[in-house]
Amino acid sequence: MREESGKKGVFREIGDFVAHSEERNQGKTFDHVKRIMEKFFISPGIVKIEPIFSQKIFIDSLVAILKKQKFLFNENTVRLESKNIFKDVLEIVQEVKISVKCEQFSCVGELSKMYKNDKGAYCVDFSFPVFQNNQKIIIKFTAFRTE
Repeated sequence: MREESGKKGVFREIGDFVAHSEERNQGKTFDHVKRIMEKFFISPGIVKIEPIFSQKIFIDSLVAILKKQKFLFNENTVRLESKNIFKDVLEIVQEVKISVKCEQFSCVGELSKMYKNDKGAYCVDFSFPVFQNNQKIIIKFTAFRTE
C-alpha cells in the first residue's frame, strides 16, 4: 500500500511514520509543519491551518488502493467504520518529534497523544516552542483529526 500511495500519499506518509518514528525531518507532514512555521516566523499574524490529511482523503485513498490491488472488501463497511479506522492510524503518529531547520529558525516540535475533543473527534496536535522576548511560548495546532 505504501508504494501504491505515491511519494506524497497518505500510506507512504504512514509507512514513514512507522519506519522513522524517532524524529521526522522529511515527508508530507514535515513539509506541512515547516510551511506553517515559516508563515508564522516570516509574516506573523493569522495563519490558516488545515489538517495534514483528512479522514476523507485517507479513506478514499484506502478504498482506491484496495480496489486497484483487487482486494475483496465491502466498501460500505469501510466507509461506515472510517472514523475507527482513521483513529487507529492516529495511534501510529502520536508523540513523534518533528525537527524543522531553516534560515529563520530551528526547533523540534512534537505530535501530542491522541485525545477526543468536545465534538467527539479524535485529534493529534502538533506543538513547537517559540522564544519571544526571553519567554517560551508554545504554538499548537491540530495536525490530524477524525471527522
